[in-house]
Amino acid sequence: MNIKTILRALIGDKRYWKKGLGFKVLERMIERAKELNFKEIIVEEIYDWNEGSRKLFEKCGFIAVRKLQKAGPIRR
Repeated sequence: MNIKTILRALIGDKRYWKKGLGFKVLERMIERAKELNFKEIIVEEIYDWNEGSRKLFEKCGFIAVRKLQKAGPIRR
């Protein structure tokens, strides 16, 4: 069975940045994925400007597979 689950986490309030909360959340997500026997965890995108997020995922053992071209806003 191939199941895709999308999980999102955002710590938007800057008062809570650099306090280890993102690491704890990501660590728990990884633990839960293992409990559910997920074969792999794929992060679909980390924006170029978000160096903190990139470093967090690298700290947790993720590696970049490829770099995507930047996306931009679309207006009508």
